[in-house]
Parts: sequence; structure tokens; C-alpha cells
Amino acid sequence: MNSRLKISGLRKFVLVFGDFLSFAAGLLLALGIRYGFPIPAEQLGAHRYPFGIIFIIWLLGFYVGGLYALRKAKNDKSFFALFLTVFGANAAVVVLFFYFIPYFSITPKTVLFLDLGITLTLTLGWRIIFNRVVSLPPLKIAVLGDGKEVDELLHELRMHPQHGYECAAHIKDEAQSKYLQKLVKDEEIDAIIVEMDYRNAHEVQKNLFECIQLRVQFFEFVDFYEKIMQKIPLAAIDKAWFLENLNESGKEMVDSLKRDADIFIALVLGVVGIILFPFVAAAIWLDSGRPLFYSQMRVGRFNSPFKIYKFRSMHIGGKDSVTRIGRFLRTSHLDEIPQLWNLLKGEMSFVGPRPEQVWIVEDLKNKVPFYTERLLVRPGITGWAQFFMPHAKADEALEKLQYDLFYIKHRSLLLDLQILLKTLRILLS
Repeated sequence: MNSRLKISGLRKFVLVFGDFLSFAAGLLLALGIRYGFPIPAEQLGAHRYPFGIIFIIWLLGFYVGGLYALRKAKNDKSFFALFLTVFGANAAVVVLFFYFIPYFSITPKTVLFLDLGITLTLTLGWRIIFNRVVSLPPLKIAVLGDGKEVDELLHELRMHPQHGYECAAHIKDEAQSKYLQKLVKDEEIDAIIVEMDYRNAHEVQKNLFECIQLRVQFFEFVDFYEKIMQKIPLAAIDKAWFLENLNESGKEMVDSLKRDADIFIALVLGVVGIILFPFVAAAIWLDSGRPLFYSQMRVGRFNSPFKIYKFRSMHIGGKDSVTRIGRFLRTSHLDEIPQLWNLLKGEMSFVGPRPEQVWIVEDLKNKVPFYTERLLVRPGITGWAQFFMPHAKADEALEKLQYDLFYIKHRSLLLDLQILLKTLRILLS
């Protein structure tokens, strides 16, 4: 097991190093095409430092976008869609970097777009070769436990082998754990996942202890479930879980930086919104008349109500249906442009649990345990739960809460960036 982990680390290093070489080669070829070979020394000096910073940002973008997860290194449709989305986001970053930060002495135009085209070709070609050469066998696991969430996890692993795990043994009975050592040897099991109730059983503890010498890894079911399912298991949610995992005092810096980022992005997108406003307003007016806007009371952070704004996409006068232009506005998410005002006022954030209507919150907090704890953070235009349950119904509020709590526990600037990249990928598709 340890040797496999070392090999995995070496492969990641090779992958990162290959990406960096592709970035550097792309820049050198772009400079050579623009200024001729050999490249003039003054041009190399002028472009070296700003593009060096860009390369680091690109590597970070690849990491946040999930392109260094070796289990995703397969030449299939999902990988290419992910790669092109992340690279597109990186390209947008470099354009903003040079044209909105007047710190460097160069403002490349021809070189910049030559570099983007060449780097895309080189990096994608390198990734295709790497994906073809590297083929990681799944890690074999044994699961000790029973119940709905154990079955849910095993189903997820069967349906999505890209997680990189294969369940070689499922032990539902404590008495069967006496065969655990033999199973680890015969099936060459790499890790054992132990559900809490089983771990506390004396016989199970004894049998697990005997497996230590086989150099197998051990994981608590709750942690493994959270890693694979990207949500908090219901069995773990109680008052003790909140005390152990939601240390809000430790998130003050993250929330402050996130607020600054919200204001900056809202101002930038606000310019785009002002440009689009007359066209959207005219389309709504010609399609279904006035009013142009729609407002509704929602519940925000710390249970504070606020009024949310959108471009109107529904018929008025009793028709509970989407208008023709409203369907386009919803699909493109242009109807949410007025929510930039909510962002500037501090009532919302770009990323966070979606804000619900007042009556829905009042109803669910009496039905769903700990439902109001999702109000510890500002609600968002996009969020973690939206990727997994984009059309959640009222009776699915408990499962949606599991995703919201996962976000609240793990929220960081990197996770927010990952969510924004996923949102961009959905919009582009």
C-alpha cells in the first residue's frame, strides 16, 4: 500500500512538471513566432516574470478544477469537458491579469493569443499521452457496517468506478469479522472502512488489530462517506458534530476575504449587467409587458429576511408558467443579474446555500433537524448542493441539508473557486 501511494505521488509530480513544461514551451514558441528565432533577450526578460506568475496561477487553477486527480486521468468525454472548462477559466484569468493590472511593462496581444492557442494544444496533447500511459488499478476496500448509508456508498462506488475504489468484501455481521485477516490476504485489500457501531464492538476491535501487521489502511465510515459522497452522512449529524466541525471563529478570515471578492466581482459583472440591461428589459417588455423585475422575501444569514431581485421570467395575472423569453433567461441565468445588488448590500454571496422563501424555512425548521444551521453563512447565487440536486423538491430538504453542511464545514476560497469553475462549466455546456 505504501509503495502504491509513493508511485501515485510520483505520477502527480510528473503530471504537474509536464504541465509546467507545456506552459513554458507554449510561451517560447509564441515569442519565437512573433519576434523570430533566436528570441531577442529583451523579449525573454520582459515576458519571463509576468508569465511565470501566470503559470503558477494556471497550475493552481488546474488543481482547484480537479485536473490533478489521477482517477480522472482518462481520455473520455468528461475529462475533455473538464479540461477545456478549466483551461478556458485560466485563459480568462490571464486576459484580466494583463489588461486590468497595469503593473507590468508589457501588454501582450499577439503573443498572448498565440501563447493561449499553442499552450492549449501542447498541454492537451501532453495530457492525452499521460492518460494513455497511466492506468491506475482501483484500490480494494473492505467495508464493515450495515444500513442505508452503507448501501448508498457501495452503490455509488459500483456505479462510478472513477472514484478508484472496489469493494472486495462487505461484512454486515460482527461475527464475520473473524475472517477479516484472511480476506485482507486473499483479496489483497488496501483499506478497511469501519462503521462507528462496528468499531466499538470488542470482537471487531480485536480482529482489526490483527490486520495492522498487514499494512492495511483504516478509515472511519463517516470520513470516507463524506469524501466520496461530498455530503455529511445523516448518522453523523447531531449537536456534538456541530461542536466538533463548525468552528465559526476560525472562518472569520475566509469570510472577510470572500466578502471582498464578492464586492469586486459584483462591480465587474455589474458593468456587464448595465450593458445587457436595455436588451433584456426590451425583450421582457415585448414578450409579456411589465413589470420587468420580480422580487420576493427570502431568509438570509442568521435567519434575517431580505428581498431578492430577479428579472421577471413568469407570466403575470395568474398564469403560473414561464414566458418565452423567461425560459431563455433562466437557462442562461441572466434572470439573476439583479441579484448583484443583493451581493453589494451584503445580503448574499456568490457561493453559498440557496436562499429559501420565509414560509418554506418556517415549515422545514420544524420538520428537518438542524435545518436553521444552514443559515450560519450568507446564501449564494450558486452553491454546492445545486450541482448534486439542481431541482430538489420539498421532501428532499434533508438530503440537500447534507450538502449544505458539507459546504459550511469545508468552505474556503479554494472550494468557492471550485464551485465557480463548475458553474462556468455548466453554463458553457
